[in-house]
Amino acid sequence: MYAFLLATSAGDRQSPLINDVTSPMLPVANHPVMVYPVELAARYGFRKIVVGLHRLDHTLEGYFENGQRWNSQLSYRLLQPHVGTAGALKQLADEMAEPFIVLPSDAIVDFALDEALAFHKKHKAKATLILSKVQPEYMLGVQPLYLDANGVLLTSATDGTNGEAYAAVGAYIFEPDVLAHIPAQSAYDCLTDLLPALLTAGEPIYGYVGEGYWNPLHSLQDLQKAQRDLLHSAVRGNDAQPKRAPKLEGRQIQPGVWIGKNTVIDASAQITAPVLIGDGCRIGRDVELGPNVVVGQHTIIDDGATISNSTICQNSYIGQLLHIDQRIVNQTELIDIESSATVQVTDPLLLAENAPRLVRTLLRINVEKALAFVLLIIAAPVLLVLATVSWLTAGSPIFVRAPRVGRRPRAEQKAGVINMESISLFHLRTYRADHEYTPLGQWLVETELFRLPELWNVWRGDIALVGVKPLTQEEAAQLNESWQQKCFDHQAGFTGLWYTQTTANDDFDELCMANTYQAALHRWQDDLRQLRRTPTIWRKRVARNRKVRSAICDKNQTGTVRQSYGNLNDTNLSKSITGMRTITNYYRSWY
Repeated sequence: MYAFLLATSAGDRQSPLINDVTSPMLPVANHPVMVYPVELAARYGFRKIVVGLHRLDHTLEGYFENGQRWNSQLSYRLLQPHVGTAGALKQLADEMAEPFIVLPSDAIVDFALDEALAFHKKHKAKATLILSKVQPEYMLGVQPLYLDANGVLLTSATDGTNGEAYAAVGAYIFEPDVLAHIPAQSAYDCLTDLLPALLTAGEPIYGYVGEGYWNPLHSLQDLQKAQRDLLHSAVRGNDAQPKRAPKLEGRQIQPGVWIGKNTVIDASAQITAPVLIGDGCRIGRDVELGPNVVVGQHTIIDDGATISNSTICQNSYIGQLLHIDQRIVNQTELIDIESSATVQVTDPLLLAENAPRLVRTLLRINVEKALAFVLLIIAAPVLLVLATVSWLTAGSPIFVRAPRVGRRPRAEQKAGVINMESISLFHLRTYRADHEYTPLGQWLVETELFRLPELWNVWRGDIALVGVKPLTQEEAAQLNESWQQKCFDHQAGFTGLWYTQTTANDDFDELCMANTYQAALHRWQDDLRQLRRTPTIWRKRVARNRKVRSAICDKNQTGTVRQSYGNLNDTNLSKSITGMRTITNYYRSWY
């Protein structure tokens, strides 16, 4: 049998916690909430789980992958948006050749699915709802349902009911036949549209009421209650909590206290169970934690802080002596659980972001600075000779500054925001004030050695060793498309794809594509590979520059291009000349 999960965003009911993620990825006890229905389906033998998506969600797919860790096979289907839960099932009608179960992906449901399936088969039902007894705290905006003595769903409260009101938990068992009652290409919901249509068609619908746990996560209060229930269930296995104690990440250092890997807790900290602390956290001196506290990974709680009945989201910093109760802290946001009121805290000594990427970026910057310094030492004799010859033949200044725009390699800048900054790159002078070459100028441009002082910019932190191309003002003005402006999501670099995979005669769109690709898909392994390739590519570029210059000189003298230059025919030569002239004009505009 199939289990079907509809993994789409559920609006803003936990806003602002789901501003950056879909509701199935909302963390509950440091797990995405969709982990719980996946575990439930796997526990009861559902080996094929279909996840319906209304848009690509690489975060969700990256976390769940193919479902192997749950001994199941997860597959993903991209569905049309705004068709409702039943409309989404209609799009998968070709795959539903046997009875299937639908589970909510953004709520916690823990019922005995084997008993529900046995109930469904016993009554030969076309559709069976899994129901929970009415819980007043969850009934806001929820329509109560009623059953007769045989468990048949009624359209309203009548004398035939057993007196109990129930709530649908979002879990259904369907026969494939019911899909014929769903119109194609229309918004259709299982509870409000499909079930009434089945009742109108005379199809009996049954309701299974079992002992179980349900939390719809409609509010921040529901979220905090779910975490509290999960923690207490893992401690005591209380019947009022989820039927099966959840698996919490981390080791239990004492009853009801779990800590993740690489987490450091000062010996003076006082922890009152139940408390769950994620990976890579730091708990300072005299900190008081608990009860009912969940701390996300990579969080720092500074000395003397007191936290109870609260959730601290991942990558957060809690300042010294701060008292937090009945709150959710999401980095710099302080959220009241009862009212959902949010306060943005701007004082970094109170609340701040503690992102692991900050540490990684700072480490990378320092490593690149050290490497640039080593390269400067190695290149110092060459620079000294070139500077001396330039001074003797052309006078001062020896070095000039070339204005560029790009993004500096600073950790605090975020993708998605255009960070166009002015950068002055140091170059050896190649032109005089009258825009004529200096005695060494043409050779420096041809060999690209005029760029050696850019290593000083790397050491200063103006650019990175590997990144996108620093653009001139003229080039930046041509970035009219949003995809082209993505180059400012990434740091400017001394080398990169723009250097190793483009040439002087490539058009501007090719340069933009290289920059955008570098910004979107860069990894440190790719950066290292490009850095290693740069000397080889430099030699090829120098050889091509010399070939172009020689061919230009030969054509000026004879009017023909010598065949010894291989594929450098008239068309390619024309492109190369155009590219070289464009570069020359840019170089001249610097001075």
